[in-house]
Amino acid sequence: MKKIFVTMLLSASLGAMAQSPNVDYDIDKRAENFTEKVAKELDLNATQKARLLEIHTAELEEMTRAKKARRDVVVQHREEIKDKREELKNDQEALEARRAALKAEKEAYAQEKQAMEEKYRSQVKSILTEEQFEQYLLLKGRKQGKAEAINKMHRKMEHPRK
Repeated sequence: MKKIFVTMLLSASLGAMAQSPNVDYDIDKRAENFTEKVAKELDLNATQKARLLEIHTAELEEMTRAKKARRDVVVQHREEIKDKREELKNDQEALEARRAALKAEKEAYAQEKQAMEEKYRSQVKSILTEEQFEQYLLLKGRKQGKAEAINKMHRKMEHPRK
């Protein structure tokens, strides 16, 4: 009986530890790790490596700032809907207007993000050779492919809305 209880307790604690908190990662450390990985893969010289670190740090800072702003808008929207849920149930036009506003905000964020990515991609292209840049895009593509697979899995796990 003790063994079963201890096993259950340990498995419950492992599950709790697996749920990592939503932590703001150190931007400088992330940029440094990425730069080291790219430098090894692409055989960058010291100047290219230093410039790539600057570019990637700036990119991460700008992306983080944009994500936080987007998150704040979504949270505010959800709170407003929660506060006015009963009113909005009766007023479909107001509900649709709120949804349209949130959708417009989402599209604006997507365009802003794409513009940032293009800006940083062109900066990286200016410091790398053509061969290195092609390999860089492959590295970024693999990373994005993993992220897309994870996002797809998370979307499947979401519960349907009522």
